[in-house]
Amino acid sequence: MLRKEKSLLSVATLLVDASLGTAMYAGIILAEGLWTYPGAKASAALVGLIYFFIVFNKGTILFKKNTHYWQIPLLVLRNCIMLGVFATLILYVSHAMILPVGTGVLYLLALFLLSASFRLSIHCFVRVYRAKDEHCRRVVLVGGEPSNQDLYEELANMPALGYKVV
Repeated sequence: MLRKEKSLLSVATLLVDASLGTAMYAGIILAEGLWTYPGAKASAALVGLIYFFIVFNKGTILFKKNTHYWQIPLLVLRNCIMLGVFATLILYVSHAMILPVGTGVLYLLALFLLSASFRLSIHCFVRVYRAKDEHCRRVVLVGGEPSNQDLYEELANMPALGYKVV
C-alpha cells in the first residue's frame, strides 16, 4: 500500500470505530427508553466526542508491519477503560445523564467486542492484501553478512510483511 492509502485507511478505520461507539451509546439510550430524559441527548453527544478524541489520540496500530494480533484488543481495552473513566467524570461534572451502572458496563463490554472485532478484521484484511505478490515491495539485500541471511529468512517466511526479496 502507498503511504497515502495507509493514512486514508487508518483515518477511515478510526472514524468508523468512533462512529460505532457513538451510535451504540445513542442506541442503548433509545433501547432503554431514556432518550426523552433531560440530558440524554447531551450525554450521547458528550460520550461521542470523548470517544472520538480518545480513539484519534491513541491512534491505530493496525498497519505497522510488526503488529501482533494480541496488541489490537489491548489498545481497544485501553480506549474503553479511558472512555469509562473520562465519560463518567465529564458527564457527572456537566450534569448530563449517566447510564445506570449495569447498562454502562454492558455498553463498554459491547463496545470492546465490536471495536476489537472490527479492528482485527481490518488488520487481517491488510495482512492478506500485503501477502499478495502484486502488492509486495521488492527489496534487494546487499552483503554476505549472517544478519542478511537471517533477514532473508524472516522476509521469506512472513509474506504478510509485504516484502519480497529478489
